[in-house]
Amino acid sequence: MLNGGVAFSHTTALRLLGVDLPWTEAHDTDLHVVSRRQEDRVDRPGVVSHRSRQSFLHTIEFVGLTVTSPARTVVHVATSLRLPDDVVVLGDAMMRRTLPLVTRPRT
Repeated sequence: MLNGGVAFSHTTALRLLGVDLPWTEAHDTDLHVVSRRQEDRVDRPGVVSHRSRQSFLHTIEFVGLTVTSPARTVVHVATSLRLPDDVVVLGDAMMRRTLPLVTRPRT
């Protein structure tokens, strides 16, 4: 269980949400968490603790766990992807579901 100011994030959030990871990220088996405040950061072996400097950390409750919102998770993961095509693959993986986690903007 995580403290109140911490949420599962990055590839951990994708796995919890049931999203296929881009193949370039499939090797990442670390547990990723994010917090807004330095004092909330998790310091444990096998845990990668990220800090968000945004004024509000967008999270959702998913199967009883606090996870970064699908849109925020895309942003977190996209920053570490090496190929632009991986961002497209990630977006497609979040949209090609019975209940999509993200949707296209309306024009």
